[in-house]
Amino acid sequence: MTVPAAPRGNYAKAHHRVPLVNLLRSRRSLPAILIAAASLAVAWADGAREDIDLIQGTWSLVELETAGGVMQGNDVDGTLTITGESAKIEVEFPGSDPYRNEYSFRLFPHRVPKAFDVHWADGRITRGIYRFEGQQWIRCHGEPDGQRPESFENPAANRFTRSIWQRPPLVPQDVP
Repeated sequence: MTVPAAPRGNYAKAHHRVPLVNLLRSRRSLPAILIAAASLAVAWADGAREDIDLIQGTWSLVELETAGGVMQGNDVDGTLTITGESAKIEVEFPGSDPYRNEYSFRLFPHRVPKAFDVHWADGRITRGIYRFEGQQWIRCHGEPDGQRPESFENPAANRFTRSIWQRPPLVPQDVP
């Protein structure tokens, strides 16, 4: 007994469609597809809004790891102030001028790991990843217009920068 050969060429492509393609071609399913897409967009926006709300305010630099090594404590001092989707950063290294800059950003909290893009005034984009651990916000990023890190591990060997930010402790106010 001989087995018929599988269809070849355009015939195979035309007659073996993916079910989603058939769904998209059906006008009756269009409202359901639009509702599902809108629901996903709202869920994505809610996740981004949650993280944007969470990072608002001023953060203090706890640790900075680059190809030059790990700096913490008295080796580096920095603040990062987030207002809406804009940031102002200032980092001071002993014996050199402070680094100051402002930028806008966009979060992608549904990626794994969570991701961000920094949009600089000159049009370049720095791509990074982030996570939260307790009161700390850990970020890892590459050079402007470079690639996005895939993990937080061994950033210096991969030419990435990892920074750990923490909210400054609240100062208790005297109550009369």
